[in-house]
Amino acid sequence: MVHLDVRAQGATYFISPPITSSHEVSSKLFNPQWLEAQALIEGTAQGRAAAWFIRLKDEQLVLRHYRRGGLPARFSNDRFLWIGLRRSRPWRELSVLSRLHALGLPVPVPIAGRVQKKTVSYTADIITRRIPGARSLADFMLASYFGDTHDQNARDDIWRETGRVIRAFHAIGAHHADLNVRNILIDEQRKVWLIDWDRGRLNAGAAIQSRSMARLRRSLSREAELESIARQGWPLLMSAYSRGP
Repeated sequence: MVHLDVRAQGATYFISPPITSSHEVSSKLFNPQWLEAQALIEGTAQGRAAAWFIRLKDEQLVLRHYRRGGLPARFSNDRFLWIGLRRSRPWRELSVLSRLHALGLPVPVPIAGRVQKKTVSYTADIITRRIPGARSLADFMLASYFGDTHDQNARDDIWRETGRVIRAFHAIGAHHADLNVRNILIDEQRKVWLIDWDRGRLNAGAAIQSRSMARLRRSLSREAELESIARQGWPLLMSAYSRGP
């Protein structure tokens, strides 16, 4: 069981793991408008969860606002049913990240979360440490496809390392709920990371992990260039995955 520190201000809860509880967590840190006014935002990213890249003193952070996907988003794009703080999205993601980080697995360092309760629903945000210089597996492979400096051996090595890293997570029962080609990052040292652990969990069985791999393969097939690259790269990834870390 992972311990998380909680500080309440009315119906707002600030959550932080002990490893990062020294950070000054306030509502301002979760406010993109305030951060922008202070010139602390270095960039943004859009997806199911909006994200802002923040530089706070000498530290690079990522602020993500939780959003809903699929059919529920038609009714509310960022409100979730309140069933208790310990079952909120930030609490669960911070718990999983804290455990994986403690095990030495390549995930972003969890910093803090915020939950704003609104009667029977809540909105939420999470802050993690940014991985400097990292880009997605998709961007890494597409850069190669369009003539970047990566040679074939480098690309093959990344496919294999990705398979080994995913296997390391699966070996301890970790399940990434949205494993796709954009949630796998390659840093400047070509280390592979898994990010965005919303709805991730531990103690997952082989069947769930198999579906996760199928989801990753589908994410590659959605773009013609990536599918072309994956025809050669995917067997390398799966071979390394099968052998284990």
